[in-house]
Amino acid sequence: AFLDYKMTFENRNQDNGLLRFAEVELPGLVLATITAYEAEEANISGGTIMTTFVDLELNSYIEFSNVNGGAGGNCVFSFHYSNGRSSNKPADVSVNGSYVGTLTIAPGSSWQEYKNEAIETSCAAGSNVVRITASGGGFNLDSMTVFN
Repeated sequence: AFLDYKMTFENRNQDNGLLRFAEVELPGLVLATITAYEAEEANISGGTIMTTFVDLELNSYIEFSNVNGGAGGNCVFSFHYSNGRSSNKPADVSVNGSYVGTLTIAPGSSWQEYKNEAIETSCAAGSNVVRITASGGGFNLDSMTVFN
């Protein structure tokens, strides 16, 4: 299942590359923990680390290790990206080595326009590994936010 949302946060507390936020409620989904992970601090294969994002090429990926799954169960993984190209770019997502779905990375009006695309799936209690692969062409990834 995919989730479309828009959220604005005013108070952030940065701790070792993780941005931790207060409890948030979305329609039909109460979230206990929200944690953001910066793409440029993750494990990269085939992409280029820029100052504030990672430039992914075809078949390159970003793997986020030690992703907090809380008590386990339902998790929403939201990816903050830009696509300045003229067409959608598919991106495969796996959690703990298992494919969970393909995101549609829609184009924006420029490389400076960032959007969010999310997927809801189950995650393990404690530490998880989340990988996003540019399976259909390149785009820029700024961060991944986990809601659980």
